[in-house]
Amino acid sequence: MAACYCRKCLRTGRPVTLPDAPKLAVDFKYDYQLPGEGLCGNGGSHGRLTEAFVPLDRDAATARFLATCDRKTDNVLCIMWHSCAQSLLSPLLSVTSINAILARGGMFVLSTDHLRRLLSHGASIRNDGPDWRRVLGASGTTLLDIGAGDGGVTAHLAELVQHVVTTEVDAVMRWRLRQRGYRSLSPETWQASCSQDSYELIAIMNVLDRCDKPLTLLRDLINCLSPNGFMVIAVVLPFRPFVEEGAKRKAPSEALPLCGESFQAQACSMITDVFGPLGLVLHAWSRVPYLCEGDLIRPVYSLDDALFVLTKAG
Repeated sequence: MAACYCRKCLRTGRPVTLPDAPKLAVDFKYDYQLPGEGLCGNGGSHGRLTEAFVPLDRDAATARFLATCDRKTDNVLCIMWHSCAQSLLSPLLSVTSINAILARGGMFVLSTDHLRRLLSHGASIRNDGPDWRRVLGASGTTLLDIGAGDGGVTAHLAELVQHVVTTEVDAVMRWRLRQRGYRSLSPETWQASCSQDSYELIAIMNVLDRCDKPLTLLRDLINCLSPNGFMVIAVVLPFRPFVEEGAKRKAPSEALPLCGESFQAQACSMITDVFGPLGLVLHAWSRVPYLCEGDLIRPVYSLDDALFVLTKAG
């Protein structure tokens, strides 16, 4: 069984512009566009990748998250307390556990509307794809969110289903998830409760680069996905994996067969060299900023996420 690691808090990303915050000069709108020219070459399967790309934008939910980050940055005493607490706890606990204790480091990847747009775009270009409104609108639909963190990202995905199951390595984060009303399982128990074809929607949001065996995890989850279900995967590119082991970091024991160095090259390699051989079919994909609450230095941190919506082959 693959160990599932929680979403990471970003402290190495770049600052981004907040609404009504001209003190930050960098505008992050470009984070929704592919850098450079061209996309994965021309013709054949590359043409299919270009067709499946959906340019998203900063919507109302994104703006609300950024406004929250701005307000928290103004609370200097709270940020100073968090900084002192982290210094005291960091020799003993992982960053994930510290964030759970302090209820900080909230993250944002996509809104419910973003996911609807991705699902609708895929349906418009695929003749053989499942009808997402019928699949997710049926009675008893369930989301499985792997490495759900504090549940902030989960909340946007949960709008499209009736039930939610989350997994999380960190015990304090599991407590936070239960506070939100989500069923939360440890890696040791989630697979035992996962019968084949159990979930209509499975999310793996910024977990593959913090998982010891990402390919094994993907294979396990494909077995848990219903025949017409959808898998939503977000991964920071360029890909720089490591695994948290307490307060230490180590290299994963299983590597993804990715090619290239740029965002575009690795995104295309993820689709053709990782997902394809596992029996996953691209439905739609995009590029989004992976946002995390900031600190006194920066109100918000950002990394580049490739966001994929996939279905089972056949």
